Amino acid sequence: MKREWMYWICQICGWGLYAAINGVLFTAVGKYSLKAAAANVMVSAFGVAVTHAARWWMRRNQWQSKRILSLIPRILLLSFVCGLVMKWSATIFSILAIGLYKWSDITLGYSLITTFNFSFMVFLWMLLYFGIHYFRNYQQSALQNVQLQAAKREAELSLLKAQLNPHFLFNALNSIRALTVENPVKAQDAITHLANMLRYTLQSQNGRSATFAEELQTVRDYLALESLRFEERLRVEWAIDPKSESLKMPSMLLQPLIENAIKHGISRDPQGGEIRIESLVDHHKLIVRVTNSGRLNGETDSTKIGVENIRGRLRLMFGESAGFSLQQQSNTVCAEIQIPVSE
Repeated sequence: MKREWMYWICQICGWGLYAAINGVLFTAVGKYSLKAAAANVMVSAFGVAVTHAARWWMRRNQWQSKRILSLIPRILLLSFVCGLVMKWSATIFSILAIGLYKWSDITLGYSLITTFNFSFMVFLWMLLYFGIHYFRNYQQSALQNVQLQAAKREAELSLLKAQLNPHFLFNALNSIRALTVENPVKAQDAITHLANMLRYTLQSQNGRSATFAEELQTVRDYLALESLRFEERLRVEWAIDPKSESLKMPSMLLQPLIENAIKHGISRDPQGGEIRIESLVDHHKLIVRVTNSGRLNGETDSTKIGVENIRGRLRLMFGESAGFSLQQQSNTVCAEIQIPVSE
């Protein structure tokens, strides 16, 4: 609402200044009169109406999203059309309404000059309009980038805490300690999984994106460590589309879904449960689903932070083209991420 008010203030002040300058010029050449003043004011009113109509047309056809090279001929043509409308509106008003001119006074040269004058003023108006629009978009883009980096850092730090929290480290290290005597080879494998997770977490802090295959490898390392604790209680099913593995996605986006599935699903059932991880590419989107046995708990706030974090990162990076949902399906909970794929 505030932006719309600013638009109208600029419209009235800009075309009012145009009328004032014309009034000064008419006075300087000795052609000032009440009829000339009325025509001058009406021309500015026509300018407000015509440029507002042009703004409606440009917004309706989404000119703001077009490239500059394709925009220039459109602006030139629309400026000329608006100039013609202003010229003949002002001419008809001056002749029929106030009698400032006669039809015989309207020569071809005069018509060309006034049409060019009005078209040039509309052209300047459009340059100013798009200049303000692009400047505002630049500011919004810069602010969005700052928000994205802040959200990404916050996500990475919170995920780092989640992966390195004392409870997880205690369980993993305690399992590895027991294995060093019972099964040294398996203990070495567990240490490798933990090292891989720590390395990937540290690498993700540089803000890079990751392939889905890299995200999957971290998930496999995490599940391998958790399987030491849950053993046969943790069952994992994979349904991975090979075409999805090379696609890019935000780093450290998949692992928290697996962690939530274990923490709020598998660990609460004495019999354990199953996690299904699947991916597919459909309609230029990478779709990733994590389904686990269990039920959503509306009173639990611990998952809401992670869910809102994922939604926020997707919104800042992809806008409305990405999506995230968390739904109860019978006795399972399904988390789904949709990420647009570059063509």
